Amino acid sequence: MEWLSGNTNPDRKGELSAVQKLMGSHEKHTDDDIMDEEAGRARIQMAKDSKARKAREAAELKKKNAEMKARLAAQRQIARTDDNLDDEEAGRMRHELAKRSKERKAREAAALSKSNSKVFMAIAKTDNKEDDDIMDEHAGKMLIAMAAASVVRMEKEATDLKEKNKVASSRLKSMKPKVDMAAFPEKSRQKYADNDGWVDPYVFQSKFAEDPTRRHPDDPPAPSWLSRHEKYGWSVDPPEARPYTAKVA
Repeated sequence: MEWLSGNTNPDRKGELSAVQKLMGSHEKHTDDDIMDEEAGRARIQMAKDSKARKAREAAELKKKNAEMKARLAAQRQIARTDDNLDDEEAGRMRHELAKRSKERKAREAAALSKSNSKVFMAIAKTDNKEDDDIMDEHAGKMLIAMAAASVVRMEKEATDLKEKNKVASSRLKSMKPKVDMAAFPEKSRQKYADNDGWVDPYVFQSKFAEDPTRRHPDDPPAPSWLSRHEKYGWSVDPPEARPYTAKVA
C-alpha cells in the first residue's frame, strides 16, 4: 500500500486514503457458520424430529415394560412351582436329620473337650526332661565294656612295664665296670670299694666324665636342665678330682 500511495496521481490521494480506511475497518475471517444457509436450517429441523422420535420410543418402551410386569405378576399368581418341601415328608425328615446332627456334634465336641482336658493335665504334670543318659542303651553298654577292657589292658601294660624295668635295673646293677680309680680322690676310691666295684653310670657321667660344658658355681644362671643337675650336686666338680675347665665359647 505504501508503494501504491507513492505512485498514485496526487489528485486522487484523498480517494485512496478513504478506501484504505474502509478496508482497515473490516476483519478478515472465514465464514464457517451454516445456520444462515439451507443446510443449517435443515440440520435444525432434523434435530427437532430426532428428539420427538426418541420421546415417542421411550414412551412406547415404558408402556411395554409396564404391560410385561403386569403379565408376569398375573402368571405368578396363577401358576407357580412348588419348591417348599417343609410341608411334605421329605421336608419333615430333613428337619429331623438336622436336629439329630446338631445333637451328635454337640456330644462329640463335649467328649473332645473332656479328652483334651485330660491330655493337657497329663502334659502339665509331666516333667520336660531330655534323656541324656546312654547307659541304658546299646551305646552305653558298649562304652562300659570298652572302659573295662581298657582298664584291663592298661593294668597289663603297667605290669609288663614294671617287669621290664625290674629286669633292666637288675641288669644295670649286675654290671661290674672296671674303672681306674687311681685318678680319683680317696673318698671316691673308698666308696668304689664299699660298693664292690660298682659305680652308678649316671652319677659317674655327671661328675667325672670329660664335659667342656660343665659349669662353675660362679657362672651366670644356668638353663633349667643344668639347674636340675645343680640341685642334685652333679654340676660341681670335686676339687680333688680335676681342675676347673672353663666353658669354651
